Amino acid sequence: MRLLSIVALLLTCSACGPVIATSNIVSADAALEEARLLNAQRFAPYWYHSAELFLGKARELDGHSEYQFASEYAGIALVRANKALEITRKRMHSRPAAVKAKGSYEW
Repeated sequence: MRLLSIVALLLTCSACGPVIATSNIVSADAALEEARLLNAQRFAPYWYHSAELFLGKARELDGHSEYQFASEYAGIALVRANKALEITRKRMHSRPAAVKAKGSYEW
């Protein structure tokens, strides 16, 4: 009976790696897509492009069944994508208003 419960526990734990890695990759991909839609390539290029690279590496490792490393790289990509989002939002709100040309009037 004890051997059966140990085997069941091992089988259950062995399935966690792909699920966690895939979940982390999907989260990082969603954050990166939001950053892309807000034009983070322009406002936070370092954070955006490094998140892209880490996410690409996570997908590559996930394809080679290296789930722990894929999960770690996806976590790093998520942190960097969130940083790109934070910087982008700050810079979007701190941009000066457009200066009107001299002599133009609005009614």
